[in-house]
Formats: sequence, C-alpha cells, structure tokens
Amino acid sequence: MKKISLKTIQAVLNALYVLNLSQRETAHRYGVSRDMVRKYYQLYQESGLPYPPKREEDWAAVFAQKPAATAPARLKIDFDEVHDTLQKCHHQTSI
Repeated sequence: MKKISLKTIQAVLNALYVLNLSQRETAHRYGVSRDMVRKYYQLYQESGLPYPPKREEDWAAVFAQKPAATAPARLKIDFDEVHDTLQKCHHQTSI
C-alpha cells in the first residue's frame, strides 16, 4: 500500500486551489487517483476550515487551525481523522 502523507494531501489541495490545476492534472502530478483527489476536495470544502491560502507555504497554517465555529458540527473534520480515513479508502481501493 502506498502511504499517503499529510504533505501529499496539502500538495493536492494546493494544486487545485492555488495552481488551479484540474482534478485530472492534479491526480497525474501527484500519483493519486482522481477519486482520491475528489475526496480531498470534498472533505476540505466540508471541513469548515478557512478559505484556502494564496501561497503553498501557508497550507500548514490552515491545517493547524480548527474549523470555523460557525460550521455545522457534522462538518467539523479533524484532518488527522481525514488522513486515517483516506488511508483506509486508498488501501481498500488498491487491493
């Protein structure tokens, strides 16, 4: 199983939001499936975290923040939990 690091998740989101690459281009660039790119994108959209930064180096700060207090409780996502879930999904799809 290929390990998916938080750094990869940040890189994928950066490609989508900052570099404005398509999901297909992003998947190809980072060696993940388009389905995984869609999942990262959807989870970030639903997370309640602040709008994406303008620069790649600012992603770490975004991931360190807590979701907005105004986000519905079901949308408050712990990115460690997201990472674990994505690892499981990737493992299941790579078998």
